[in-house]
Amino acid sequence: MSATTQNYWRDSALPFIELRSTYGSVQSYKPHFHPQVSFGAVISGETLATCEGRERVLTQGDLVFIAPHVVHSCNPIEEQPRSYHMLYVDEAWCLENAPVLCSDISVIRDSGLFAQYVEFVARLPEMDATEAAAQLQRLLTVVVDGNAPEAPLPQLRQPAERIRQALLDSIDSPTTLDELAEAFGCRKETLIRIFRRAYHITPRAFVNNARIERAKRQLKRGDEIAHVAADLGFSDQAQLHRTFVSYTASTPGQYRRARPPAINIRQ
Repeated sequence: MSATTQNYWRDSALPFIELRSTYGSVQSYKPHFHPQVSFGAVISGETLATCEGRERVLTQGDLVFIAPHVVHSCNPIEEQPRSYHMLYVDEAWCLENAPVLCSDISVIRDSGLFAQYVEFVARLPEMDATEAAAQLQRLLTVVVDGNAPEAPLPQLRQPAERIRQALLDSIDSPTTLDELAEAFGCRKETLIRIFRRAYHITPRAFVNNARIERAKRQLKRGDEIAHVAADLGFSDQAQLHRTFVSYTASTPGQYRRARPPAINIRQ
């Protein structure tokens, strides 16, 4: 089995795009979310995509589109390696340029669109910002065409949304679940159940995921890893390292070192 290769690509001229390319990976991920739109392609092998209790097998040639903040995982099947590209695109940019977004996850099986995606990813480091933005807009418009706008939060998610915001407000010094339950006038077990039914993730896992997303923003700025760990309330740099790897399969150092165009998209 070939060794896993994983690369990140970013460019200050395109601050709304990040590209992750992973080759020959058997790494599994915890259920997690991204604040960006996730738009990916399976370029070899198979992966099991799990979202809100539903499972889908994605194979070579499939595209996947995941809305922001949707909890999901995409893991190997029977420990067989798979390779994929994943574009992370800022939600605000997507809403301005392709205003209709799916509400959770969409799998697209269209060989022509897949070829366009792969070509876009291959040329991305060479394109100027205007061309890259225009091509990405065209791709997204095709993907989201025909999807209905996301519905308002159902009644189930209204209290969970308030819990979610409270967790985000104290992300660098997380409040305990006992304290949070007292603030919301319920038992801790009830609070966990409300949150998990709405978001398919526990409050503790949500906090860890959100902290890693903030860590990624600071690492992209070039902040020192030790400073990021302290700033986000991790006990030490080692705890940040372990948590970062469990959600991204990358170390903080690998993520921080990403520089354009030091990747081989055509591998």
